[in-house]
Amino acid sequence: MKIRWKLLFIVFLGALLLNVTLFVIARNELLPVMTHLEVERIEAQLELGYADLYQPIETLANIAEDYAAWDETYAFIEAPSEAYIRSNIVKSTFVNFGLSFFVFINQQGEVVHDVYYVSGSESLRPVSEGLLQELLQESRLWTFADADQLAQGFYQLDDKIYGLVSHPIVSSNGEGPSRGALIVGLVLDEDEFVRIGEDWGHDIDIKLLQSDFHLDAVGPDASIHPYDVRVKDNETLVSRIHVRDIFGRPLMDVVSHFKRDFFTHGKIILETMLRWNLIICLAFAVICYLVVDKAFRSREKRIESDEQYRKLSDEFETILDGIPNPLTLISPDLNVLWVNKAGSELLADVAPAESGKYISRVEFISGFAEGVSAVERCLLSKKTERYEAELPDGRVLEEYAYPIKDADDGILSIIRLVVDVTEATYLKREANQNSRLASIGELAAGVAHEINNPTGMLLLNLDLMSDVFSDFIPVLDGYHANNPDFEPGRIPYATLRKKMPYLLKEMTDAGLRIKRIVEDLKGFVRAEEATKVEAVDVNEVADAAQRLVGYQLRKATGNFTFSRGEGLPPVRGHFRRLEQVVVNLLVNATQALDDRSGGICLSTRLSEDGRWVLIEVQDQGKGVDPAIIDKITDPFFTTRRNDGGTGLGLSLSSRIAEEHSGSIRIYSKVGQGSLVSLQLPCYTEKS
Repeated sequence: MKIRWKLLFIVFLGALLLNVTLFVIARNELLPVMTHLEVERIEAQLELGYADLYQPIETLANIAEDYAAWDETYAFIEAPSEAYIRSNIVKSTFVNFGLSFFVFINQQGEVVHDVYYVSGSESLRPVSEGLLQELLQESRLWTFADADQLAQGFYQLDDKIYGLVSHPIVSSNGEGPSRGALIVGLVLDEDEFVRIGEDWGHDIDIKLLQSDFHLDAVGPDASIHPYDVRVKDNETLVSRIHVRDIFGRPLMDVVSHFKRDFFTHGKIILETMLRWNLIICLAFAVICYLVVDKAFRSREKRIESDEQYRKLSDEFETILDGIPNPLTLISPDLNVLWVNKAGSELLADVAPAESGKYISRVEFISGFAEGVSAVERCLLSKKTERYEAELPDGRVLEEYAYPIKDADDGILSIIRLVVDVTEATYLKREANQNSRLASIGELAAGVAHEINNPTGMLLLNLDLMSDVFSDFIPVLDGYHANNPDFEPGRIPYATLRKKMPYLLKEMTDAGLRIKRIVEDLKGFVRAEEATKVEAVDVNEVADAAQRLVGYQLRKATGNFTFSRGEGLPPVRGHFRRLEQVVVNLLVNATQALDDRSGGICLSTRLSEDGRWVLIEVQDQGKGVDPAIIDKITDPFFTTRRNDGGTGLGLSLSSRIAEEHSGSIRIYSKVGQGSLVSLQLPCYTEKS
């Protein structure tokens, strides 16, 4: 035994020293050097890339200086002439120099002449009003303190990036006073950035930024454009050139990715060294084991001991494998010591980075760094801990960690149990949601009742006022005959006599509309009896639903249409529950639109075979990804969870349709919109 322990100690010490040496070399010597060399190489390329990025601006500056310091231009700004334009500002000027526009501005901030050229067009055109207004508002572009001042750089308007150079217009000898400014610009399109990327030998990505700078806080000479190189991961370095616009505001980041060739080669060297080291250690350990085993352990005793251990282990694993929940035994250094069958299936989807390392789906959600998993908290508290995690696939798991302690209250190992509580969690959420909806319904019913009382009073009084005004007309006519200047309320009597009946009728109609909406709202939130099944007119259902969501429809779109099918047979069911389905479909359609230009169409019709009545809602929104279209009717599935979506609307609607022996069918195309069809069987006396 003494020799065996000494031999094992020597092997352990040698392996430990070797691994420590490799770690020190990798961390402190080889890998940092490789990274430093990569960064220096990329920084040299960024210097060239930065010059390429500003090459168009330098070209513009030379052109602007030639034109602005020209005596003919100096005379033109005071006395514009067609001869100057015909001879100098022509199409070939734009084509040869790759320009987009010229703008001449005098000292008073007035545009003397402007011209714009679109690549490939046959003629020149004026500069757009939007661009002119932007240039004129930025007085620093055309107001200069001296003749040598110059403004140049990038400028963003809407979704376009311009290269701009503004030069004071002076005489050819460079003397003032300045008579204005010449602004020369070009549009930097995607092809220009692609060309720059090709010159670099890498794909580049242009990311426009939202500037929080105020123009008064920075000057036009703010031309610092720093760049940096960062390590993204072991495979990639990311470089960024931070570009500011002509006023010093952050404009865009030019991003490029570089493979870490030096770093990768360094890792290969280290891995090769480590591999050979492990092989040598393993071979040495095998030899030592054979020698020690031959000297101190007989073959028969070893076989008997192994058999007894195997038998006990099999019995123990059989019992624990019968537990349907994942059960894992974990060491204090987070190595998996044992796992049952259910736990093996849970871990099978995620291959560990190191064999035996504690890695599971729950870890990927919580993470060791955050320290929120049950196992990590159990190591700290030395008490039973619980953690709940919702996975990307919708499952909800509860993780329990139970510590196994020694006599000194130290943790020997941890038992980890994972329980799938998805169904119970969803049922609890649905119950809470239904409770909140019921409370909202009671509140809405109370508000509707309070609105209904004054509305009834208004309608009653308006009817009385109409009768009173009719009776007063003869008296007022007589008074007006004797007093031609009679103007009640500063309105000529003839105008008032003609319009008053229409005004009273409009107020009455408005009151009736309020009353109808209140009645629809009260009916919508009123609980129907389960046995109240009747013949339902789908057109009335659609009418009531679109009145309830009228505000949302008007806010979401300016193109809502309702196509009512004529002569449709009734369906058998609950009016308010069907109304709830149509309300859900209309609300979903409003949420699918990007802006008010998109349209929504509500329609009712009979199917081609005459067996079904269809209520259809079609929108011109974003559409649904085919990968998730089969899941959108599942309970609690939603793509709007960050915006307050619960995932209950379509699920509840689908269930109501099935209760009415019908169905909901969804047809969608990404980028073109969706069509949702509620199909209900026709109801006849025979059926």
